[in-house]
Amino acid sequence: MFPVSGAFMHFASRFVDPALGFALGWTYWYCWAIAIATETVAAALLIEWWPGGNSVSPAVFITVFLVVIGLTNFLSVRVYGEAEFWLSLCKLVTLLGLIILGIVITAGGGPTHETIGFRYW
Repeated sequence: MFPVSGAFMHFASRFVDPALGFALGWTYWYCWAIAIATETVAAALLIEWWPGGNSVSPAVFITVFLVVIGLTNFLSVRVYGEAEFWLSLCKLVTLLGLIILGIVITAGGGPTHETIGFRYW
């Protein structure tokens, strides 16, 4: 109904108060700045559990992840869209594999060949 070139902060400025739009914009930026930082630190901590992960400083992995994220965002929308597509496909395949693995283990496909079934329900 109100086509604008701005984001949702524009609507807060237009319909409530310009100060709210300003505060909302900075809060949104801060939220994503914190989210990117926590995601890269969590990924670096996860890599420490891999074999040989303790031999390299987590700062190296954090730097690599931030550079990859930055380069992906600075490239064209087409490259970003392709990266989103393939990473989403990896998530879906992983989720499907974990569901199948859960069914197989519950049905007795684990190392002990013990059928778990609905024992813990």
